[in-house]
Amino acid sequence: MSRRGENIFKRKDGRWEARFIKGYDINGKAKYSSVYAHSYSEVSRRRSEAISMMYSGKVNPSTLTLTDWFERWMSTRKEYVKPSTYAVYRRYCSNHIYPFFSGLYISRLCEDNIISFLESRNGLSSSTLKSLFVFFKSGLEAAKKEMLVNNVWSGIKLPQRGKKEPVRVFSLSEQEDLERAVKESAEEYGIGVTICLYTGIRIGELCGLRWEDINFTASVLSVRRTVQRISTEAEGKKTGIIVQEPKSVHSIRDIPLPSFLAEKLYDYKIASKRQSGYIFGSHSEPVEPRAYQYYFTSLLKRTGIKHANFHATRHTFAARALETGMDIKTLSEILGHADCTVTMKQYAHSSDEQKRKSMETLAERVYSKAVSGHISGQTG
Repeated sequence: MSRRGENIFKRKDGRWEARFIKGYDINGKAKYSSVYAHSYSEVSRRRSEAISMMYSGKVNPSTLTLTDWFERWMSTRKEYVKPSTYAVYRRYCSNHIYPFFSGLYISRLCEDNIISFLESRNGLSSSTLKSLFVFFKSGLEAAKKEMLVNNVWSGIKLPQRGKKEPVRVFSLSEQEDLERAVKESAEEYGIGVTICLYTGIRIGELCGLRWEDINFTASVLSVRRTVQRISTEAEGKKTGIIVQEPKSVHSIRDIPLPSFLAEKLYDYKIASKRQSGYIFGSHSEPVEPRAYQYYFTSLLKRTGIKHANFHATRHTFAARALETGMDIKTLSEILGHADCTVTMKQYAHSSDEQKRKSMETLAERVYSKAVSGHISGQTG
């Protein structure tokens, strides 16, 4: 059985076979060719090379399907993007683009095809649909440069979706309950939750922390890597754990630690009896994000707090920071955003508690003065 959308098989003789379309007969039926190797990664590489060589000359758009083109284009992208990004691109192709556009010649692509494609992706979130469309257009722009397709996508807008659900932020009481449960728990993962609540780092960044990333003298935490589970081309494996640089240059950052958290981390380091290596996991292997999410889910259940993804700790940190008066520029740098606009768009909203507090403060500062001035005027 082939891997979904890839047409790569493991043969009975132990070799891997990768099939690809080399052309079409006069009836429009696909004509296939194959390459062979002793590992999945090698046969995938050979197929990409074969496709590139096959299309190294001028391509006839009338005999090239859209899926063939994306395979060719994808073979040129792998060396320019991170493994995690390439894995996302592969999912876009296998799960969305290839099944929908199967058999369609790229020269026959029209605006209606693309609109129908976008409207059929009902199960995707707005952000995922936007990311998929950006990727799809990038592939078509590359095809346009080779004069394989006309620009039929320039006027297309993404379908309107319902109002985006607000990000999950723990209330003050929920955060207090969560921190109390962590304090009472003897599990080593607990301090990681506290780190995220008071620094806003992502779960992958937490899992990637090493002891050398903590400067106890200066009380600074440095974010230098992230841990992810991604789709992999390794033989016999569907996914694998990778450690890589954070998602952008802005995500590489230094975060000042509150004194209480620096003390907790130092005590944890002494108790763990490890002076180097990963803070969570073994000396040479990090804990994977999925394991931390499992722990976090069980912690919420024990505490009686409504379910939330681990990322809610990051949202909560941002909300508390704004509530206590932290300026947007500082918060943006701590969160590792490219600019303040991203921070404003995602977090510049108020909780019900903050709205009520602000209204009471307004009343205290304005209404009380107005009343006292009115009384003063009367007595004068």
